[in-house]
Amino acid sequence: MITVDTIARVRRAYFVQKKPIKAISRDLRLARNTVRSIVRRRKRQSAGTSGASSRCRDWGRSLLRWMRCLPPTRGVRSGSA
Repeated sequence: MITVDTIARVRRAYFVQKKPIKAISRDLRLARNTVRSIVRRRKRQSAGTSGASSRCRDWGRSLLRWMRCLPPTRGVRSGSA
């Protein structure tokens, strides 16, 4: 299993130290395909992270609009005392 520490080492080696994928796989004893997928995953995360959050934000706005249209519920109790 790949830990967060390993992912950080791969990213640091590739993006900061500018090491090739083959050297990273040799140093960290990982398969080259694993190193490639970690590097690609990094690029995908930075490219499009606003999709889910914008949908939630839109839903929240709709919910607030809907709640403003409801009459106030003062004095209403749920359940028996």
